[in-house]
Amino acid sequence: MKKTLFLMTAALGMAVAFVGCEKTDKDVKVIGVELAANGGQAGNQIQHSMNIGDTLFLEIIVLPADATNKEVSWIFEAQDTTIAAVFHVNDKVMIIAQKEGNLTTSVTTAEGNFTATCAVTIVDDGEGEIPSGWFDGTITAVVENGNDYNSIISKVSAEVYWETDDDGDYVEIASGNWSNGGFSITLPTPAPKLLKSMDGFFFDEPHVLVTEFSDRDAKGTFVSFFAYGTDGRTAGKFEYYKEDENSYIHVEFVYMDRDVTITGIHSVYSAFIVNLSLKKGWNKVYYSEIETANGLKGGLTTQEASGVKWHFYSWGDDDYYSAPKAKQATKKSECSAKRNARFSRFGK
Repeated sequence: MKKTLFLMTAALGMAVAFVGCEKTDKDVKVIGVELAANGGQAGNQIQHSMNIGDTLFLEIIVLPADATNKEVSWIFEAQDTTIAAVFHVNDKVMIIAQKEGNLTTSVTTAEGNFTATCAVTIVDDGEGEIPSGWFDGTITAVVENGNDYNSIISKVSAEVYWETDDDGDYVEIASGNWSNGGFSITLPTPAPKLLKSMDGFFFDEPHVLVTEFSDRDAKGTFVSFFAYGTDGRTAGKFEYYKEDENSYIHVEFVYMDRDVTITGIHSVYSAFIVNLSLKKGWNKVYYSEIETANGLKGGLTTQEASGVKWHFYSWGDDDYYSAPKAKQATKKSECSAKRNARFSRFGK
């Protein structure tokens, strides 16, 4: 089969990547270039094996490190260009393996025409498929310290935000009764008018992500869960998340009108990865942030996380809480500041 040759641009994460500098009297000449896979040994001819669903980061190293002209071009060759999603951000290229096959990645310097190559083999061991987050729409929630709210909550409403030309508002698509510190609710298929296109679907500021969609015509929406008091007014909101000293995981319930895969990388934080396999119907999407010794990482995935619990957020309080106000005032204030700082880093 004839190979397909394609180039990738830095602007879209899919073309020729250029980083250049003006000439000066103290220019340092380029003497070579190397690639390093996932922080491994660098070389000008390397190999890497991946399983479906794995992520590979290739770092370009122009030699010497203080070379003046670091302008390079990337070239990818594959018999089937759909075997992987490939993105260029800053000085790295990210590859997410999606099918079995072979992929060759080459980088060439503008000065000196030096070349480094990485030969990638993608295999399928039956365990690396991107997991689907699909579920049947039925939610049974036990809320942390939920019995504390039995006297103020009577109904739970599942609502989606509907934007019009002039305004927008939440529209109820399902409801359930509050009982013994929790609720059960079954999510239906939303009306077509409530579905949104992919652009800006997951983030208020979509420019923070460089993403690929298997079907740009796909539409979807996500649902919010509101609590209504015995007086008929909204009393607060429910969130499904977990948080500790170094990590935060939040679950969104997303409806799609067709099967779609979404892959991508954050434009600033290269360790923030989007890797979603969404099915037609309702899906659970896990948003995560994890602080490590090497910096912040996280992403959007359909890989299930353990320890996630339902919490109630009451209008007028500073943040989510899982116990009565008086006992949680200090913790809530600290939580709120931490959570706001996290979201600001990711353009939320």
